[in-house]
Amino acid sequence: MEVRVRREIVVWMGLSHDNIVRLLGTIKNPDYPFIGMVSDWMDNGNLADFIVEGLALPHRLQITCDVAAGLAYLHSKDVIHGDLTSGNVLIDATGRARLVDFGLSSIMAAFENTSFLTLTIGGALRFRALEISPPLHGSPEDFHPTLTTACDIYSLGSVTLQILSGQQPYYNIPQNDALVALALAQQRKPDRPKSQALIGRDEYWDFILQCWSKAQERPNAEEAHKSLIRLREEALRAQ
Repeated sequence: MEVRVRREIVVWMGLSHDNIVRLLGTIKNPDYPFIGMVSDWMDNGNLADFIVEGLALPHRLQITCDVAAGLAYLHSKDVIHGDLTSGNVLIDATGRARLVDFGLSSIMAAFENTSFLTLTIGGALRFRALEISPPLHGSPEDFHPTLTTACDIYSLGSVTLQILSGQQPYYNIPQNDALVALALAQQRKPDRPKSQALIGRDEYWDFILQCWSKAQERPNAEEAHKSLIRLREEALRAQ
């Protein structure tokens, strides 16, 4: 575990971007076996806690732009996040989003093409890319997925869905990981939420579907960022 934490520290120390939470330092308690990491305090908690029904659409779209900008920066540094979920997007005092938790990205290379990826890496189930989810038939030990930047883009689509709708992916499946895992094994994508932000706004849903397309057909992070900027500007003009 300490090796993993040290690798995360090395990755995090090399990052500097407005949409990435800053690593301020580390701390080691002789009575505690692990290294602690000290980062900026984010006044508004994580994205899942911050997204409320009354949040204006342009602000929601700004948050999606922030997430995509942070992701584009990571990919430009050859860092795959690997765990992009609403819990790993933090909101600062100004309401802007910053990405955190690069632990999975820092150990990805050591376990690529092994069953460890199947069981551990790829983020929370509801945000996980279909291509790194074990198939319905066969043993997980025989499934050796590869974590790629395209996996992060799939997760970006899922995070965008939650930002715009206020509902997590597979919102119609109860809080049961086994049922979500079954949906992933069946290659079922999340359903379109019946929320005001998505009803009658096909361009937003189309963007999400692009992120959920086959890995080789997904936009890269920079392209996704540009698309979201355009959608945000259109929303501002419509006010």
